[in-house]
Amino acid sequence: MKKPKRKCRMSERTLVGRCVSKLRDIPSMRICCEVPILGRSADLAYIHNGELYTVEFKIADWRRALTQAKDHLLGSDYSYICMPERRVSDEMHAELTETGVGLMFYREDADWPFAQVIKARPSEETWQVARAWALEYIEQNEGKA
Repeated sequence: MKKPKRKCRMSERTLVGRCVSKLRDIPSMRICCEVPILGRSADLAYIHNGELYTVEFKIADWRRALTQAKDHLLGSDYSYICMPERRVSDEMHAELTETGVGLMFYREDADWPFAQVIKARPSEETWQVARAWALEYIEQNEGKA
C-alpha cells in the first residue's frame, strides 16, 4: 500500500524570513522583526508612508493569531495576520472584520510578499506612547537579526 504524500509545509519562521527578504529590497521600507509592544512582540513591523503596520504570522491557527494581532493594535496603526493561502471561513471573515485586524496571504511569486484579503481598519486603540516605543525600537534595530 502506497503512503499518501504529505503536503510540504513551510514553517512560520521560514514564512517570516521570506517576507523580510522581499521587504528589504524596497528602499522606502523600514522593517524589523520581533518588535516589542507592551510585553508582547509582533513577528514583523514595518513603517510605510509614516504609518506603523504589525504582522503576526501563522501557518494554521488563525484564532491564536487574531488574539495576538488584536494586542498589536495598542501600539500600531494597522495590524495584520499573514498566512499561506487558504480558504477563509465565514467565522474567520466575521471575526477579523469585527476586530479590524486584516488578513494577508503570503505570495511567493511577487516582489510585494502580501496579497491583501481583508483590509485592516486603522486602530482606534493605539496608545501613542506604545507606538513611539515601537518606532524607536525599529529605528534602533532595523536590519539586525
